[in-house]
Amino acid sequence: MNLNKSKLTGTKLMVLRWLSFSFVVLLFAGYSLRGQVPYNFEQILILTLCLGGYIFWKQNKNEVLDKSFKIWVLLLITYWLCLVLISFYHFSFGEVTAQKLQIVSLILGFIVLGWTILKLKPSIDYFWYFLMTATLFMGAWLVMEIQAIGLDAFLQGARMGSKYGNEIKFGVYGNALLIIMMGGLIWAYKKSPLILVIWVLFIFINLIIVVSSQSRTAWIGWPEAIIGWGGYYLFLILRSHISESKKMVIILVPVLFLSLLSSNSLVKNIFSDRIDAFVNNVSAYIDGSNWYTSIGVRFVMYEASVNLITKSPFVGYGADSFEEIIKIESSKIIMERFQEEHPGIELSHVHNQFLMTWIQYGIVPVLILLLFFVFTLRFFWLGMRSSEPESKPIFIAGIVFSVATFMAFLPESPLEYSGYSAHYWLFLTLVFVFSVIEKNKLIQFKESSHV
Repeated sequence: MNLNKSKLTGTKLMVLRWLSFSFVVLLFAGYSLRGQVPYNFEQILILTLCLGGYIFWKQNKNEVLDKSFKIWVLLLITYWLCLVLISFYHFSFGEVTAQKLQIVSLILGFIVLGWTILKLKPSIDYFWYFLMTATLFMGAWLVMEIQAIGLDAFLQGARMGSKYGNEIKFGVYGNALLIIMMGGLIWAYKKSPLILVIWVLFIFINLIIVVSSQSRTAWIGWPEAIIGWGGYYLFLILRSHISESKKMVIILVPVLFLSLLSSNSLVKNIFSDRIDAFVNNVSAYIDGSNWYTSIGVRFVMYEASVNLITKSPFVGYGADSFEEIIKIESSKIIMERFQEEHPGIELSHVHNQFLMTWIQYGIVPVLILLLFFVFTLRFFWLGMRSSEPESKPIFIAGIVFSVATFMAFLPESPLEYSGYSAHYWLFLTLVFVFSVIEKNKLIQFKESSHV
C-alpha cells in the first residue's frame, strides 16, 4: 500500500494488523477446539468481512492489485460459483446441499481475509507468530486428551484425539503446524535464543500430536517436509563460511535425531501397527477374503465412484443424491466381487476429494481444483527460486503444504466438512498471501536499486 496516499498510517495501521492477527488466531481456535470455545469460527469470518470493508473504505483506490492474487481469487470464486450453479442445475436444495454450499461459501471469507492481510502488509513475523500461537491451542488439546484417558494410557501408545474431536483431525492440524514450523528455525534463531528454544519445543509438541493421533493421513506431509526443508538447510550450510567439520556436525544432528526417533519402541510400534494394518487390509481385499476393513471399504467406495462417474461425468448427481446412489452402487460391487448380499455402504462422503467433487458436481470443479494446485505450486516454486535466502522459507512452506494438501485429498475429502475446509483454506491463504508480500518486497527492492 502506498502509505503516503492511504489513510492507514502509523498507529492505526499497527492496530489493524494486530486486529487481523487476532482474527486469524480466533479462527484457528474456533475450528480446532470447536465445542470447547464459546463461539463459532464462522462468526470471526463475519468480523473479518467488516474489517476488510473498513480497509477498503480507507485504502488508496489507485493501487493496482497483485496479478498473482487476482488469479488466486478468480480460481476460488470460479470454483465456488461452479458448485452453486450445478446445484441449481440439479434443482437440489435439500439439507445436504444447503450444508455443502454453506461450507464452500467459507472460501469467500478467506478471500477477504487474504485481501485484508495483503493490504495491511504485515511483516513475516505475523506468520511465524501465528504458528506459535496455534501450537498453544493444539498443546491445550493434547493436555485435555491426556487428562481424559490418563497419562499411563498415553505413554503406552493409546490413540489420541477422539475425546475432544477426531483422531484424524487432531493429527492433520498438528501435522500442518509441524511441517511448516520445521522451516522457521532460522527465523526463530534470529529473533532470540528464547524464541528458538520455544520453537524447537513447539515442533516437538506437534510431532507428539501427529504420532499419537496414529493417523496415516496426517503422516502424508513428512516426505515433502523432509525433502523441502532438508534441501533448504543444506543449501544454507554449504554456502556458509563455517569449517567443514562444523558443517558435518550440523548435518549429522538431524539425521541422528530421526534415527533415534525411528528406533524408539513406542513410536516404532505405532507406525508398524498402522502400516501392517494397511498391508493386511489391502491383501484381504485383493484376495477376496474380506472387504469390510478400513481400507477395503475405501476400495469399494472408489470402485463405486468410478462406475458412477462414467455414467454422468459432466454434471454429477448433486449433493442430495450422493448417499442413495453410492449405497446402491456399492451393494452391486460387493455382490459382484465378493458374492455377498449387502444393502450397500452408507456413506456421507468418499475418501477422495476429487472423486467426491466429481460425483456431486461433475468434472468442471475437479479441473478447477487441479488448476488451483498447479497455479499455487508454480507460484511458490518460481518465488522460491528467485527469492533471497531469508525469504525462501515462506515459499518452501507453500510448496510443502500444497503438496501435502494435494496428497491428503487422495485418501480424504476435507472440503466436505467445515472444520477441515476452514483449516486448509486458512493455511493456504496465509502461505500464499505472505508469499505475495515477500515477492512484492523483492520487486520493489530491485526497482529502487536501479533508480
